[in-house]
Amino acid sequence: MSPTRAKVDALHVAWRHHFGAVPPLGHQLRHALPQRWLRVHHLPQARRHPETPGDWTEALARHNAVAAWLLGEAHAVWRIEVCTVQQAGERGWVRPMLHTEEWAEALRARQTRWLPHAHDEAIAAVLAERAGPMLWADLARGCVYAPYAGGADLICVDGAQRAHGLARFADWLSPHPSGL
Repeated sequence: MSPTRAKVDALHVAWRHHFGAVPPLGHQLRHALPQRWLRVHHLPQARRHPETPGDWTEALARHNAVAAWLLGEAHAVWRIEVCTVQQAGERGWVRPMLHTEEWAEALRARQTRWLPHAHDEAIAAVLAERAGPMLWADLARGCVYAPYAGGADLICVDGAQRAHGLARFADWLSPHPSGL
């Protein structure tokens, strides 16, 4: 078995263990795992798009804070993203088979480490809607950080971690009862 195939198989097994047949997309994980889901907003008053340099600084600081809290600093994670078929084959990326047929040609994944501000360019592309959906997943523990234009969906390890996140990031949460 090739090293690439072994990585794909390991990713597939770990994903299925933690998330079953749910595709690696933040909004679908949110619906499938509401007891572990937490949403944070990246700007005050839940503003969706950073407009000033100060907004960008605040948004990226919040994203890095919640991701480091959830994923841990320097932990091995998978970055999984929706991409074009051409991008999927770029060097260093593997194509996971974690999804329904609808997404079969549109995902790529790469192992990396979560380090503060190391992923700012990718996060900023998502926030500015210049990139498709992406997420970072710690598949050893079963947690996911999924940024979007407006904030991030977090899939916590369990309900206790979610409760801790609700308290820790209370000022960044939606006041709406649904959490949206």
